[in-house]
Amino acid sequence: MKEEELLKLLIQFADFLNINAFWKDIFRGIFMWLIEGLTTINNVMEKVFF
Repeated sequence: MKEEELLKLLIQFADFLNINAFWKDIFRGIFMWLIEGLTTINNVMEKVFF
């Protein structure tokens, strides 16, 4: 990947890479917590049925 392509990619995702995006970080944390909870439930159900 050339430097120009990498720079375009970073500019495209600049809003998500911004450290000052407080609300995005909160929603991202809630979403990750939800995914971790669903995977935990999946693992428990997998152990119960096998």
